[in-house]
Amino acid sequence: QALDERAFYGFFSPKFGKKTNLNHAQVSEFVRQASGDHDVVLFSPQPDMAAFFLNVFEQGELFDPGFISATEGFLRKIGSEVNVRNLVMDSSQIVFSNYFVARPAFWRRWLEIAEQLFALCEGPDSPEKTACTMPTTYPGQAQRKVFMQERLASFLLATEPQWRSKAAD
Repeated sequence: QALDERAFYGFFSPKFGKKTNLNHAQVSEFVRQASGDHDVVLFSPQPDMAAFFLNVFEQGELFDPGFISATEGFLRKIGSEVNVRNLVMDSSQIVFSNYFVARPAFWRRWLEIAEQLFALCEGPDSPEKTACTMPTTYPGQAQRKVFMQERLASFLLATEPQWRSKAAD
């Protein structure tokens, strides 16, 4: 189905309202206000997790030691030399729980990287695959790749300056 290039698209979990304290009307109004000048609109919960750390990767490392090495291994595998250890992120780049809406151009760029992560994790065995599919201590032992995927939007916002974003308070 063809997408409207000026529209925003997003997919929120059932926990969205509880985690953000936002309802549909508030989200719709915030997106409407941001729509003229932005490509991505963020609704990240946990402002403490955003403020305490240099970036979302450092935050992930605290809860899952080895997270940064796995992320950098994946990035190298896809041709990126970004050192996520040194990225400095602010609230306009931090996305938790995939709580964002974006225009189709951003989603297409996001999908390019997400597809490569999927291919790595579902492909032939390699040290990078092992690092990305390692179970975490998150309830249900979710694999590390889940939390890497959750940080793809932040990665793009921090490393590709063409994206204009606005974060809800």
